[in-house]
Amino acid sequence: MTDSYESLVQKFQGIEVTVIGDVMVDCYVKGQVSKIAREAPVPVVEVGDEAYFGGAAANVAINLSALGAKVNLISVAGDDYYYCVLEQYLESNAVSTQEIILDKDRKTRIAKRVMVDSQVLLRLDEGSQQELSLETQNKVLEKLTKLKTNDIVIISDYAQGIFTPKIIEELSFLRTKHKWLLVVDSKNLRRYKNMNPSVVKPNWNETLALLGADLQDIDPLDRAEGICKYGEGILDFTGANIAAVTLDTEGAIVFEKQRPPYRTYAHPAKYSRSSGAGDTFLSAFTLSLASGGDMPAAAEIASLAAEVVVEKELTSFCSNLELKQKISKDTSVVLDLDYLRSQIKLHKDRGKKIIFTNGCFDLIHRGHIDLLNRAKQLGDILVVGVNDDQSVAALKGPTRPINTLEDRLSVLNALSCIDYIIPFSQNSPTEIITQIQPDFYIKGGNYTRENLPEVSLVESFGGQVKILPLSQDQSTSNIIGRIRSSFTQEYEEISPREVV
Repeated sequence: MTDSYESLVQKFQGIEVTVIGDVMVDCYVKGQVSKIAREAPVPVVEVGDEAYFGGAAANVAINLSALGAKVNLISVAGDDYYYCVLEQYLESNAVSTQEIILDKDRKTRIAKRVMVDSQVLLRLDEGSQQELSLETQNKVLEKLTKLKTNDIVIISDYAQGIFTPKIIEELSFLRTKHKWLLVVDSKNLRRYKNMNPSVVKPNWNETLALLGADLQDIDPLDRAEGICKYGEGILDFTGANIAAVTLDTEGAIVFEKQRPPYRTYAHPAKYSRSSGAGDTFLSAFTLSLASGGDMPAAAEIASLAAEVVVEKELTSFCSNLELKQKISKDTSVVLDLDYLRSQIKLHKDRGKKIIFTNGCFDLIHRGHIDLLNRAKQLGDILVVGVNDDQSVAALKGPTRPINTLEDRLSVLNALSCIDYIIPFSQNSPTEIITQIQPDFYIKGGNYTRENLPEVSLVESFGGQVKILPLSQDQSTSNIIGRIRSSFTQEYEEISPREVV
């Protein structure tokens, strides 16, 4: 990915965004099937743990916050237990709940999924869907009057009763006065046409509803290509300048006035059990535009953010750090130790085991590759520290390294077993070890515990030092020695006339 993408993502930090929409609680009930019920041929599920997440507009707000934005969330919920759960989850993810109105006559919406062996067996939805009372509508309208001229506003309409005709009318009026970057995600985008949204984001089914057709002429295996000729109609029906149609495993097709359609391609995770990737796409797309990115850059960044979520489970979000790593996924090389530490923390939070090894890797041979592959098998994430040119010379002598740091990093980067490569300038990688605190520190069989000064440091935080036997009796120094010996012998065998 280009540096421009990374610079755009860096600009996400501190952008202020107002989200207006329907909040929900996503609940996952994990259980096991114990038997078939007597009264009907249905499975009996023994209920285990329950996990709660923010859904709908709440998930949009959480994604924006995780990407670095400062979020103002305007919504309505019931004054009940499920709202307390949602409030705690939002605040734990740096989303303020001060602008959420509690209505004692409403019940907070919840989508409860019953899961068996990581598969959703059943979904149960409950909570209020009726229009807001006049009293509650007036409270929402009061909050809307506080919106400023140059705000970034996202409307997240999940058809749960908040967007009444009166509230839409007020939003339309405010839109005529203000120059918002206005992004709308709704099951009924026609309702917002008079607002002339900057961006709308329908999924495939919402696009069908918008166009009012089954689109029988579109190949179901290539919806992105088939929908291209309807781009002008989508923009006309919504009044938007940009329409991003998300197509799940097919990526997205994005239309912009007076520009050809732009296609992004997804790399879906196998057996994905995630939810909320559309909210992630919407959030990253919005922040990319707000940071000065053009439509294609925003589409690519949003697609990468959605891929991060698809690789996870349940209702998830994409952090700013995860997105940066996704953008630079074509290389394992990391130059910033603070960034590496933050990435390793994310892996540890997911229960991953971290392996670390280090060396000069001047002439990479079969022994190196075998050692690295065996090291990888001890855990999940393999980090390799590489001495820079100056530290190699200090350790090995002035004639080393044979290959520059850039060349050595390039060769290591081609090895799929390595997740992160970080160069360092000291003789010992103690600073890296201190920062990432690996579960395993690996060295080859030509080392012993006695000549490894890092042993006490690794074991001080509970890590293990493992010395793996070398399957090949090889070392870079021996290889260089054989080359020099062979060259010297050949030179001595040449006659003086031949030398001349």
